[in-house]
Amino acid sequence: MILLLLLSKLFGGGAATVVAYVPGHTPSEISKTLKKEVADEQRRDAALVIVKAWGKSDKQQDKALGKARKALLKIVTTDGAQRAETEPYTAQIDASIQESDRSFLDMRFQLKEKLTKAEWDAAVIRLNR
Repeated sequence: MILLLLLSKLFGGGAATVVAYVPGHTPSEISKTLKKEVADEQRRDAALVIVKAWGKSDKQQDKALGKARKALLKIVTTDGAQRAETEPYTAQIDASIQESDRSFLDMRFQLKEKLTKAEWDAAVIRLNR
């Protein structure tokens, strides 16, 4: 029973991964902030395209991560589970999390290049309120 609770805590919902890494902000919230803080239409539209692409990519990664977690949980909850059976899934989960982190950082640096320092600072302040 304890194992099941730990696994459900560890492998709980995919969106929780994003929320934990992007201090509670969804692509929608980031987009709303950019719409408020970036006055220049061309820079704002370019920034929104970046966030939209990141959100779409993250959603796909999240779906794949959920499938791998579900498969791992199915294996681990059987009596005869062996570590060798879990390795492909844990490797897939690790790679997916790493790719998600890299994707977020790519999005962040792309946004920072598109925005002025004042726009970036205002967006960060608004998101961290």
